[in-house]
Parts: sequence; C-alpha cells; structure tokens
Amino acid sequence: MNKQSSESENSQRGDPLSPQRTLAGDALARRRLLLRGATGGASALAALTPLGARAAGTGGSTVLTCTGVGGKVGLCSVSGTNSAAHSFLNVTQVPAGGKKVSWYGSCSGGSCSSLSMTPANAWPTGLLPSTKLKNTTLPWAAGSAYGNYTMLGLLGTRSASAEAHWTVAYLNALKFYPLGTFPYSASQVVDMYNGVFPGVTRDKAYTFFTTYMENLP
Repeated sequence: MNKQSSESENSQRGDPLSPQRTLAGDALARRRLLLRGATGGASALAALTPLGARAAGTGGSTVLTCTGVGGKVGLCSVSGTNSAAHSFLNVTQVPAGGKKVSWYGSCSGGSCSSLSMTPANAWPTGLLPSTKLKNTTLPWAAGSAYGNYTMLGLLGTRSASAEAHWTVAYLNALKFYPLGTFPYSASQVVDMYNGVFPGVTRDKAYTFFTTYMENLP
C-alpha cells in the first residue's frame, strides 16, 4: 500500500493522459477509433463503451473527457491517448469526475471515529458506511491495518490511506458510472486493483483515480 501512497503524492510527475509507447486494452480501442475517423459516428464510438462512451442517438455521441497535467483535454481513461477530444466531429464532450475522499468521509454532527455516526452526504447503494472494511469483499481489505474500521470511519479518519482512495474510486464508480460521467464500473475498479484489467497496472490506475477522478466538490 505504501507504494501506492507514494505514487499518489508524486502523480504530477507523470500524466496518465500522455502518449503510451505501447497500446493495450482501452488505449488500443481508442486508437482504432481515431484511425476509423469520426465519420463513423455512434457506431465508431461504440468501441469506447467500456470507457464511458454513451450513444446520443443519430445526432451523434458523447465521450468522457478529462484535463491532463499540461491542460490538454483528452479521452478520459487510465491509458488515455494524446488525441484532443476536439479532434472528433459530431461528438459531445462530457467532463468526467468523482467526489473526493472528504465528501464521502464527512459525518453528521461530529467525528467519524464513532461507530454510531452517519455520513453527511448520501452514499450510493452497494456499500454501507457502517460495514467494517474486513467484512467487505473489497480486495484491498485483505491484510489491511484498517480492517476494523467502518467504511465511514476509514474515509473520515484515514483519508490519506491507499485503502481510502481505492474505496472512493469504487464508490464513485457506483455513483457516477450509471450516470455516464465516470469512465469505469465498480467491477472494473476491482479488476484494476487485482491487476487483471487489460493493459492497466494497479499503480497506474491508482494514479489516474487520485489525480483526475477526485475532482468534484
């Protein structure tokens, strides 16, 4: 976990939206899209579905975007290419994002250290704030020093931990992926942590989520 925390602190040294030497998984899908051109409309953009692409009818499609360290707007994914979103025709750009650890870790009426506290903001269905980390099926619970913390207590009192940031990526996926404003589903977040998502390492995913997907107030 320490390696992931260090990666987060130094995330500005590398931009997940910069060009990659090799293409794999979602990056390859986007490159194929570029080669086919935007004239393919919704059918061409269908290749981006796992990355949050959403068909918008015959009039065009939408793609999720986020802004890189250098201010360049590109397709929002862990292994994003260096192609600017405005290079696409007939495409609506939708800024992607998610809530911060502090948003989920805010408690009503006091400190989140109390087991009886309730969150100040509504959590999505799929993970109870009162559940202890060790009693979840989340893979980052295994061997964690915070296993006896409730999910709310973890986010409220151990907000800098890797476990907190992975949990927030999971919560953001539950909350925003169905709305089309988060690039990955909750199960894909888990796959990235487990290192089984094609072409994406755990550390790269962690940097992406902490740098770009904790940007909403």
